[in-house]
Amino acid sequence: MSPAAATQYTVVAIDANGCAIGPVGASIDVRPPLSLDPLTSDTTCFNIPLALQASGYSGGDGAYLFNWGSGPQPLDSIVTLVPSSTNICVTLIDGCETPPLTSCAWVEVLQVPPIRLSADTTIGCVPLSVQFALRDTTGGAMVHWRYGDGNELVGDSVSAHTYAGAGNFTVSLTIAWPNGCVSDTSFANMVSTFTIPIAQATWNPRPATINDPVVRFMDLSIPNVVSWQWDFGAFGTSDERDPVIEYPNDIGGAYPFVLVVANALGCTDTLRAWVNVDDEFMVWVPNAFTPNEEGGNEEFFISGTDLRPRASSSLCSIAGAA
Repeated sequence: MSPAAATQYTVVAIDANGCAIGPVGASIDVRPPLSLDPLTSDTTCFNIPLALQASGYSGGDGAYLFNWGSGPQPLDSIVTLVPSSTNICVTLIDGCETPPLTSCAWVEVLQVPPIRLSADTTIGCVPLSVQFALRDTTGGAMVHWRYGDGNELVGDSVSAHTYAGAGNFTVSLTIAWPNGCVSDTSFANMVSTFTIPIAQATWNPRPATINDPVVRFMDLSIPNVVSWQWDFGAFGTSDERDPVIEYPNDIGGAYPFVLVVANALGCTDTLRAWVNVDDEFMVWVPNAFTPNEEGGNEEFFISGTDLRPRASSSLCSIAGAA
């Protein structure tokens, strides 16, 4: 028996001898059939979670289970990623043998292009200008650019930005596609910038003199310097970090030099300076000479530095002096 509504039954039992037992009354209650509001068709974007909710369910014994395609569960909703357009169904079940009820709806999945971001350069010394390009096969994407250094821009698929400070920068995009979908993505540490080296040097002794004309140069350049090019003019060149140069020892002067330093990226800085080599006034006066025409120590002369070409002297004989 499968009564469609509540029914009162009377039962009489008769044995083989024709003896009857009864009648006995029996009342059958029939629960209402399961009911469920139809699922509503929906539109979503690729890789965007979609929430689905069963509603308006009733009937049966009230112990409801919902099968969204992966087995019965007590939850009347799911959140899922739908890779492509399809029908999604839910089947309502109760704890009795009430016939299950299924509802389906079409979910349209809007596709978006794969996100591909390129740049003409991603590493260099500041200020570093970078030209970004998002591959836009739709031709109508609007992009919110975030460059990672606090600067932002809303524009199209091409953007240029100049980084003024040193560091590693994550570039983030929010893309509004023509079909209404929105994509968010980030490219971690996409751009790296470095400080230009600062060329600095000192030398010792300072000042040098014609009596001590050997000068040791010491590089003080920062930061991250890996190469040195010294140019001392007539005194040669050097790629050592701390070269040594010997200047003339006969007369003082000021001598220029140029230092060009570079980091591993080839970014350079130049220092131009002068090294002073001071004169020192010195006079050598003999305390004896022998003008006896024997060929040795015949002349009396005064020598030294910065002397006038002409000089006169007087000699007095002290022979016979007491």
